[in-house]
Amino acid sequence: GKSHQIQDAVAVGAHAGESAQGSQAIAIGYQAGEQTQGSQAISIGRFAAQQSQGFLAIAIGSETGLISQQENAIAIGHKAGRQKQNNVSIAIGEFAGYTQQDAYSIAVGSGAGKSNQGTQGMAFGLNAGGSGQGDFCQAIGGDAGRYGQLSYAIALGQSSGFSNQGVQSVAIGRAAGGSDQGTSGVAIGASAGFSLQGESGVAIGYRSGRLSQNNHALSIGYASGESQQGSSSVAIGYEAGKTAQNTLAVAIGVNAGFIGQYYGGVAIGSNSGKSNQGSHSVAIG
Repeated sequence: GKSHQIQDAVAVGAHAGESAQGSQAIAIGYQAGEQTQGSQAISIGRFAAQQSQGFLAIAIGSETGLISQQENAIAIGHKAGRQKQNNVSIAIGEFAGYTQQDAYSIAVGSGAGKSNQGTQGMAFGLNAGGSGQGDFCQAIGGDAGRYGQLSYAIALGQSSGFSNQGVQSVAIGRAAGGSDQGTSGVAIGASAGFSLQGESGVAIGYRSGRLSQNNHALSIGYASGESQQGSSSVAIGYEAGKTAQNTLAVAIGVNAGFIGQYYGGVAIGSNSGKSNQGSHSVAIG
């Protein structure tokens, strides 16, 4: 409390609350709240909220809220909310909200929301929403939405929406929508829509639409439309349209259109049109 310490402030430790400590503020630890600690703010730990802590902000842990922690922000854990933690944001865990955590966002877990977490973003779990999580996103689970989760996207489950999850897309289940899920894509089930799910694609079921599901395609069932499902095609049933189902093809039933169903083909019934069904052909039963 060396210079301009205001009424009822508390400073304990070398250089704690040294300059311009606000009223009823508390700084405990080496250089905690050292420069410009706001009124009723709390900083506990070595270098906690060292530079410019806002009104009612809380920083607990070594280097938490180190630089420019804003009003009502909370950072708990080693280097949580370390640089430019914005208003009313929460970072709990080592490196959580480490840099540029935006207003009203929440990061809980080691490395959660670590870099550039957007406004009202939510990240719960180890490295969830770790880098570039967009505004209004939700990432829950270890590594969920870890890299480049875009605005309004939702990732629930370990490694769901792991990288480059598109705007307004949804990934639920382990590794669902794992890489490059397109805008408004939906992947529900372990490994569903795992890689390169197209815009507005829908994959529901274990490994459904797993690899390169194209725009507006629909697959429902275990391994349905698993690989290279064409645009606007439909695969419903166990391993229906499993491999290389072409554009506008329809396969409904166990193993229907199983492999190489061509453009506009229709296969309805167990094992119907199972292999290399021709363009615009129809198989029922």
